[in-house]
Amino acid sequence: MEPGVITRVEDMPVFQLFCELALEVERISRGYPRDFGWLRGQN
Repeated sequence: MEPGVITRVEDMPVFQLFCELALEVERISRGYPRDFGWLRGQN
């Protein structure tokens, strides 16, 4: 495999950033009131 060649979508920087963002939103939203339960269920 050549350096810099992406063979899996998980290796793409944008995928990694969005994964980190999703985990951060999930962690932060744990403390939201029950009314915002729909937000946490959007996975």
